[in-house]
Amino acid sequence: MAEMTALTVGIYREYTTSIAPGFENKTPGITSRFEVFYDETFREVA
Repeated sequence: MAEMTALTVGIYREYTTSIAPGFENKTPGITSRFEVFYDETFREVA
């Protein structure tokens, strides 16, 4: 477990993420065979 924690800390220390312009109010939609899952707190699904 300690190795995974050290790896995660190293990755997050090196890389950052940001939201691309134009996608600030959108959530990713994940489709299954019968339903689309998304975060209901956002107005649009990308």
